Amino acid sequence: MNLPVADLSSPEEKLMHQMFSAITDFECNRIRERTNESLARAISEGKKIVRSVVTNTIKTVQDAKARGLSTTTVKQYWNKTTT
Repeated sequence: MNLPVADLSSPEEKLMHQMFSAITDFECNRIRERTNESLARAISEGKKIVRSVVTNTIKTVQDAKARGLSTTTVKQYWNKTTT
């Protein structure tokens, strides 16, 4: 964390550090709450919650490499087909 004070030896500077830490912790907890609320709402609406999975990516790349294509060529091809 970038603090406006460089030295934390005085009581005032320690207090500032603790206040910044408390605010950061509060923001993190609020983000977590909002995320969980959104997930609960989506589930209650019947939406399926899954992480996106790239299927066959490893096999596709390995097959291309086995055909003798370079890593750069595979990457260029992959970028064209996934955009």
